[in-house]
Amino acid sequence: MAHKILIVDDDVMMLTILSKALGKEGYDVYVAKNGTEGLGQVRGGRFDLVVSDINMPDINGLDVLREIKLISPSTMVINNDGLRHHKRRGESHPVGGAGIYRQTFSS
Repeated sequence: MAHKILIVDDDVMMLTILSKALGKEGYDVYVAKNGTEGLGQVRGGRFDLVVSDINMPDINGLDVLREIKLISPSTMVINNDGLRHHKRRGESHPVGGAGIYRQTFSS
């Protein structure tokens, strides 16, 4: 059975790029266009990994991380940030995140 990955990002092009790349690697990929939609999907099913943008208009990606860890503590969460600054790099680990990576490409 393929691992289930949820990608949460308000950038539709980024959702497309990541979902196609991960799908080609054999993962079962789901997408959510914002944090609210992503949390709804996590509440409705189990995911092995959630990749979530940090900067979204409805819910900050770190708040998404915190809520996922309450709903499903075993789900790994990686946040991505397209900004050049690294101010938030250390913020994901204390709440159970796997880390924040800098998105080195844009849609």
